[in-house]
Amino acid sequence: MIYYFTGTGNSKWVAETMAAKLGDEVSTIAEAKTADGDKIGIVAPTYAWGCPGPVGEFLKTLKTDGKYVFFVATCGSNCGMYDKQVAKLLGRPVDAFLTLSLPNNCIQLGDCEAEDAAKAKFAAAKPILDSFIAKVEKGEKVVDVVRGPVPHLLTYVVHPAYLKFATSDKPFSVDIGKCNSCGACEKYCPVGNIKLVDGHPTWNGNCAQCTACINRCQNEAIQYGKKSATRRRYHFTEDLV
Repeated sequence: MIYYFTGTGNSKWVAETMAAKLGDEVSTIAEAKTADGDKIGIVAPTYAWGCPGPVGEFLKTLKTDGKYVFFVATCGSNCGMYDKQVAKLLGRPVDAFLTLSLPNNCIQLGDCEAEDAAKAKFAAAKPILDSFIAKVEKGEKVVDVVRGPVPHLLTYVVHPAYLKFATSDKPFSVDIGKCNSCGACEKYCPVGNIKLVDGHPTWNGNCAQCTACINRCQNEAIQYGKKSATRRRYHFTEDLV
């Protein structure tokens, strides 16, 4: 079984690509289907050089005794000490860990990447992922991590501060005049934090900062603070690969 957590689709693409080549199944972390077989995979994004809050909670409960465990951390460029954080949450090191650079969706901090840049990232990521899959298939031990500068500071100081202080959904808002009540924001929220009230989204205090709602809104009716209105959106589409 390969478990994944995704907001804008990168980690879902990785999980499904791996499952197709390994003859495995996928499950969202929210569904948490029983893991059969002798291998368990996890694919999750990197949030502030560590794992998203829901992923951390899931890892604490995951039973991996006697299993070969592999993990792919999707990220913009680097992931700090993410692999060490995962090992602590699982109570054991993973057998194979990969940092995979894919298009950025962090609209809270700036523009997402243009289509050409996103396509270039997928083109570069494919052979890296294929090589990792081949090693996983053979049950090899591998750690292929891009840590970036001052990784300990980023994962062990910045990341906990991010989880504590920067995951509020209060900055999100909706322009009712632009909202067409399509429900995509509610559908794609991986933690069920969004509900439509009178046809428009409301946020209910359990945000993971995945940006699915704002990046998948086809009318750009959802905003984060005052600056996102002029920023480029991103979500995965098949034409990028």
